[in-house]
Amino acid sequence: MLLLRLPITYKLVFISLLALEFAGYRAPHVEVIESAFSTMYLFLVILTAFDQLDVVSAMFLGLLLIASRDSLHIIGKGTLAGVHYVLNWYTPLYIALTLVPLIWESVESIQWRPPSLAITLTVAAIVYVIYRIASEVTP
Repeated sequence: MLLLRLPITYKLVFISLLALEFAGYRAPHVEVIESAFSTMYLFLVILTAFDQLDVVSAMFLGLLLIASRDSLHIIGKGTLAGVHYVLNWYTPLYIALTLVPLIWESVESIQWRPPSLAITLTVAAIVYVIYRIASEVTP
């Protein structure tokens, strides 16, 4: 439903990149999956930056892209070996990508809105990643 508002050329780009991502799963080449995912994510950023796609739709599409990539990684291993890694590292990202679109309207009404919010979220993400790396290194 989110893609209904996009022009047909953008839809074709997304569909072809999703096909490439699934081809990487079938082959199995992890770099193909990652490249297709990164390209789709960059495409979302570009569309949002040039006001071709609203932030709420971009966040939900980003959530779907990350979920598809992670599920392909888990399925590609033939076991559920990757589930622990995915749940440990990406669960906060899943939650953020779900909550931000839902609260975006109320965030826009705040005076200090997106720039400071983006900086705050970026700092929080960096602190989280440093914490995760430190907790994995420490026995």
